[in-house]
Amino acid sequence: MNKGSIWRKWDFQLHTPYSILSNGYGDPLKVETWDRYITQIEKVAKENSIFALGITDYFMIEGYKKVKEYQGKGRLKEFFIFPNIEFRADKIITLEKENGERHTKRINFHVLFSPEVDIQVIQEHFLDDIEFIHEEDTFSTGQKRKLKISNLQDFGKKLKEQHNEFRDKPDLFIGCMNAVVDPNSIKHILEKNDKFKGKYLICLADESISLL
Repeated sequence: MNKGSIWRKWDFQLHTPYSILSNGYGDPLKVETWDRYITQIEKVAKENSIFALGITDYFMIEGYKKVKEYQGKGRLKEFFIFPNIEFRADKIITLEKENGERHTKRINFHVLFSPEVDIQVIQEHFLDDIEFIHEEDTFSTGQKRKLKISNLQDFGKKLKEQHNEFRDKPDLFIGCMNAVVDPNSIKHILEKNDKFKGKYLICLADESISLL
């Protein structure tokens, strides 16, 4: 070692076209959407000297899979890419403003994985083991479903049949918007599997508890 510490910029939360609740890029099933997305990442990240990117989706890892495909074809080679999965927790916190007004907010949290963890391992030994319920229920009384895209879509379709205000949105959007998971259960799944030992972080995003 002939030099000291190196300071580098990281963007821990970069949503993809598959982020159904935060997609400002276009149809994730179209090639041009992804070409535009990847090109924009390369441009902005280079302009801002960003070294590492946390590729983020709600409840799934589809966007990270797609980005890794592009990286395998020679794009984004200069960046450190890692997966960031965002969850809506079954916990609600109450915050109090300076004027005494109370404000409730549902907590969102993230699980960040090292890129050393294989995508299939994350899918089959983490995501496929997680259960979700309707945000209005509890895990002791609610109907549990495995956290799979097809189950989220079916959940959203059922809610659209029951609520008129949901009918102008895609099934998957409504499913993700109303599904919640138990953070303690997720922590247990990660801790019991040696494949994840020392290769993940659980983070609470600041915007989830901010009143600004």
